[in-house]
Amino acid sequence: MNSRAGEVLIQRCNIVTSAGSIGRNRTFSPTSQVGAALRGEFLAMMAVWIGGGLAALLLAAASPAPTASPSGPPSAVRTPQIDELLERHRRALGYMRSESATWSGVVTQEGVEQPFSESADVEGRWRATYTLPFGQRSEGNDTTKEWVQDVNGNVVVRPLEHKRALLTRLLGFNGTLLDPEIVWYYDGPLTIDGRSVIRIHGTVGPYATAVYLDAHTSLVYGAEIAGHSVRYPQYQNFNGLNVATKAVETQGTQTVTRTISSVTMQPFANQNYAPPAPRRAEFPRGESDVALDIEEPHSLIVLDAKINGT
Repeated sequence: MNSRAGEVLIQRCNIVTSAGSIGRNRTFSPTSQVGAALRGEFLAMMAVWIGGGLAALLLAAASPAPTASPSGPPSAVRTPQIDELLERHRRALGYMRSESATWSGVVTQEGVEQPFSESADVEGRWRATYTLPFGQRSEGNDTTKEWVQDVNGNVVVRPLEHKRALLTRLLGFNGTLLDPEIVWYYDGPLTIDGRSVIRIHGTVGPYATAVYLDAHTSLVYGAEIAGHSVRYPQYQNFNGLNVATKAVETQGTQTVTRTISSVTMQPFANQNYAPPAPRRAEFPRGESDVALDIEEPHSLIVLDAKINGT
């Protein structure tokens, strides 16, 4: 995906775009389905840096376990079957009609919905905004710096260590299968959640990984990595590209659910990925101070406060 004109058939491509890291130090975004797993964290940690809002507790009990262990294939011998399967998967993803895109949706935690919006391009630049109960939090990177802006407007900027391309942020494990540096091995067909799938195995980072491709569509239905699982029960075609619009991520009994409602393809460099200017906290118009009544029982400061009137 290096052309900047016309339709581009999805190709296998490195999932890390930073110089010196390709094929060696794969780094995944906290919002990706593999990010928290590779860091050994609960998948709710995919959004700790946005105030803990992007966690969810739904699913997995409704998903029967696979009929065989995902720990490894019976024989790690590459066969023509895997090459044919990966080719079908690549074609099933469709076409990317732009080198920049914006997508938005909702992550739900215990019934609480947290809207989000992300933008990225194939140069590895990225920006995300999360709407939290007390304001918005943003994070992103340009070509040299990564940054975080908290709900108070404070901005922290650090040198950028790794960049990730558009497809890997948007497509999750479908993007992982496009990385030619990861070797996949064909296992065989089985049934998960009443769905016919084909299981393949590989190593993502240091972890053995099992990926389940839908036997009919050749798109990823699910994956298992480092004690974490992900399921993609829904897809939608956006301007020629098939995107998983629902991702259900589970560790043990705790689960994160993310729903994408829109994907917009945009001209290259149409977004601003530079660190934003800090916002200063300001008093309401006409006010210069705040008075609070406090109590100090047992050396504790107790504030009688209301949020949104309650």
